[in-house]
Amino acid sequence: MALIKLEKTKTSRLSNFTLGAVVILTMVIIITALIGCGGSSRPYYPPSQPSPTTTPTQTPPATPSVQTIETTMPIGSVSTSSVSYTKRLEAGEDVRGFIRLTGKYSSVDWDHTCCFKVFDPRTNCIHKWCGEFKEGGFYHEFSFTAPYEGEYRLQVQHWSNYSRRLHIEIQPPGWGYGGS
Repeated sequence: MALIKLEKTKTSRLSNFTLGAVVILTMVIIITALIGCGGSSRPYYPPSQPSPTTTPTQTPPATPSVQTIETTMPIGSVSTSSVSYTKRLEAGEDVRGFIRLTGKYSSVDWDHTCCFKVFDPRTNCIHKWCGEFKEGGFYHEFSFTAPYEGEYRLQVQHWSNYSRRLHIEIQPPGWGYGGS
């Protein structure tokens, strides 16, 4: 019986030793993590990444800027009310953006048609988008690639008993007022 008692003691000592080692190892990991963080919320930058105080070797590509055009278009009840903007474009240059017309809506209005046209220097009209001015207005996204080099003209038209608020966001910027 003494032999069995001796084996139990060795087993319990081994269990106590293993449990103690696990507790000590866990405490070391926790203390190391706390010391490594330093108790602050500063970001950590690995050596392979530049910190915010260093100048990067390459500058990121610039995002194209957007031009915003806003105006009030007059009443266009008997004849068309239109406004134009022009810009010289290179062949292959991409143009994109959106147009929005807002204002009073009336079911007895003269006509609810709105048109957005792009005139190019050779064929005179390459794109034409027409739609209805409804409650909430008229909205259209557009994009095209200039097939020729030259001066392009954007024209917005409406036929209505009320003035319209025009908002265009377009890139590339540089469009100038081309008249009514």
